[in-house]
Amino acid sequence: MRAYCLVGLTALLFVGGVLSAGCTAPSANTSSPSPSATAQAAEQRDPLLENYVNSLHLELGGTALSAWQVTWENGSAVNVQLQREDAVLHRNVTENQTILRFKSIDEASNYVDNLDKTGYTATANVTSIETKVYQGITGATPTVYKDYVQIKLAGPAYNNIKQINDIVVLQSVSLAKT
Repeated sequence: MRAYCLVGLTALLFVGGVLSAGCTAPSANTSSPSPSATAQAAEQRDPLLENYVNSLHLELGGTALSAWQVTWENGSAVNVQLQREDAVLHRNVTENQTILRFKSIDEASNYVDNLDKTGYTATANVTSIETKVYQGITGATPTVYKDYVQIKLAGPAYNNIKQINDIVVLQSVSLAKT
C-alpha cells in the first residue's frame, strides 16, 4: 500500500512539473525582495526583464490566453496574472506570477535558498517555458536552474519557485474545478 502511495505521489509531482512548465507564484513569500537593490523607478524598467515578460506573453499566447495583466512593482519586479485553458486537461487555469530580476546569479540564488520551501519538492524540469523564454532573449542556456514545486490537492493547485540564472519566478496556479 505504501508503495502505491509513493508511486501516486511521484506521478502527481511529475504531472505538476509538466503543468508548471508554464508559469506560476507561491502564496507564501511573495513580498518583493531585495532585487530592489537594483530598484529603479517604474519608468526605468529592467530591459531584460521587460523582454522576458513580453516573450513570456508571446510564448503563452498559443495556449488560449483569456486574460493577461502586468503590474510593475518596480524596475526589477513585476507581477503577471493570467488565465488560460489547459490544452491537455481542458480546464481553465489561473496563474499569478511574481517575476524578479537580481543584479547577479548569486543574489538570486541567495534569495531562493532563503525562501521557506516547506512542502516543496525540488524538480529537474529544465525544459520549462521559463527556460525557453530566457534562452530566447539572452541567446544562452541558463547556467543555474532551480525548480521547486508544491502540490495542493485541495483546489487543485500548485506553487512553483523557479530560478533561471538571475531571474526568479514565484508562481501560483489553480485549476478550475470540473
